[in-house]
Amino acid sequence: MAKKNVKAVRHNNRIEFSNRRYRVGYVPNGGKDNPSPSIHLGGRWLETCGFLTGQYVMVSAEPGQLIIKPAPSA
Repeated sequence: MAKKNVKAVRHNNRIEFSNRRYRVGYVPNGGKDNPSPSIHLGGRWLETCGFLTGQYVMVSAEPGQLIIKPAPSA
């Protein structure tokens, strides 16, 4: 889980965050073999970064990293 005391710091209209560390878990699948990996992100820092409840996001996957951006408006 992310550290509880990490806060956003605003510098010249720019928000800086420290890195967050999360553990890859799994999605329960009723006891079947080979559960799917899962990452759950949550916290007020998402809102501070511009990700609002109910908003869609785009996730790009590259080797060793995920990039999450707000989805374009429909």
